[in-house]
Amino acid sequence: MTEEKKPKQPKSGTSKKSARKATEDSATSGTAVTPNGASAAGDTNANGEIQANASTPPAAKNGNPILLDETYHGLREENRVVMRRTIAVNLDNFRAAPDNFDPRPRRDYPNLPQVDAPFFSVVVPTYNGLRHMAGVLGALQQQTFSDHEVIVVDDASSDATAQWVAENHPWVRLIVNRRNVGFAPSCNTGAAAARGRYVVLLNNDTEPAATWLAELARTLRILMPPS
Repeated sequence: MTEEKKPKQPKSGTSKKSARKATEDSATSGTAVTPNGASAAGDTNANGEIQANASTPPAAKNGNPILLDETYHGLREENRVVMRRTIAVNLDNFRAAPDNFDPRPRRDYPNLPQVDAPFFSVVVPTYNGLRHMAGVLGALQQQTFSDHEVIVVDDASSDATAQWVAENHPWVRLIVNRRNVGFAPSCNTGAAAARGRYVVLLNNDTEPAATWLAELARTLRILMPPS
């Protein structure tokens, strides 16, 4: 009896080599081989992914019907339109500017009223000193020497000092630090914002007499008479 010869099965390595060869050939010809052996038009990148040709219409890439507009497509090809994919473009809303359009028109504003600088700027730094503010501000409000301004610098208090001052003493210039910086920096902040000829630092737990600023002004005028 003769043995029946079985047909030889192709080695698995052969099919892999053929698939690799087909992929290399498709990279040079502009077509890509899909897993089922079919070819797809387009270019392939370094990872073997299929990319659409540059001639593919934009609407075919992302399905946006607005991109079918010939005007938009022409501008896009000339790199004159730069937009995100999520922004819809309605070209009908665009209008050409008139010939007399002035992007920077001249505007006339009224002159700001001149404010004379006060003689004194009283700077009151405070940190969680709400319990003292009524006394010190009330005393300053009763000063017989009226040529002065009061600046309260709240050093990021947590006891609603700034809110209380703003609601009950709107005549006070209020500065609120975003974070606690300490006594000396708060004094410097108030002094930098002062408009007066002389800066006076006052603790928030004091209640000066009604003639306090008047006596201080008299002393300064004796020591430093106006030229």
